[in-house]
Order: sequence, then structure tokens, then C-alpha cells
Amino acid sequence: MERQSTNTLSRTMAEDLWARWTAMWNGDTELARAIIADGFYVHLQKKLADPATIRDPEAVIGLVRTVRAQYAEIRYETNLAVLVDGDTLIARWFARGIFAGRSGRPEDVEGRTFRIAGIDILRIENGRIRECWTVSNPTEE
Repeated sequence: MERQSTNTLSRTMAEDLWARWTAMWNGDTELARAIIADGFYVHLQKKLADPATIRDPEAVIGLVRTVRAQYAEIRYETNLAVLVDGDTLIARWFARGIFAGRSGRPEDVEGRTFRIAGIDILRIENGRIRECWTVSNPTEE
């Protein structure tokens, strides 16, 4: 069954939500309380977190803090303009940082720099992020 959108997201609102989403991932975790809907659902790799446990702003705050704690430094930035389709926004991003040797992954050597490319698709409901699909991979770009 096709989902019918009841929201049409303006470019201005999409860009504002994306800017706050990015700022949240850059450490301003309190923004989650303003932009994440109750009943939030994230589609992500289970090795990062169990999506079933991330259902509200508080859980998103915990996820962001957990991810950020794995690195000595990490900074997210938008690579392309935000695309808008109905109630959905799509953006490509990069993260740059320095490994802290805390994640247990073989490439996580303390002091080594990294760069990750990703795409997030955010579905908006009543002005808040209700659902997120995210994919990312290490990159040399």
C-alpha cells in the first residue's frame, strides 16, 4: 500500500530542519527535543544501535552522544543542497574526524583521521522528524 503524504514541506522548513539535524549531530543534542517526533523510527545498521530502542527525542540524544563518544573529534557538513519531495527531505553529508581508539573497529587507530560520506532521508510529520533512513561509508572524497 502506498503511503499518502498529508504534509508538503517547504524548502525553507526543510533547510531549517536539516540545519538543526546537522547541528544536533555536531553536538547540540538538546535540539532533538525540538525536532524529533515521539514515535520516531530510524532505519540504520544494527551494529550502530538497535533501531527499536530509538523511538523518541531522549533516545536520539543517547544515540548521538554514543556515536560522538567513539571519536576524538567528528564534524558533519552538508555536501549537496537539501532535496524536498512532499513530506520528505534528502541530503548528502560528510563527516570528518579523528579516531580515538574506542570503537573496537580495526580502522579505529587513535589519532588517525577519517572521512565518511552519507545520505539521510528524513520524513517530516507536523514539523518534526518522524522517520530517518541513513546510509554511510568511509570515503576518500
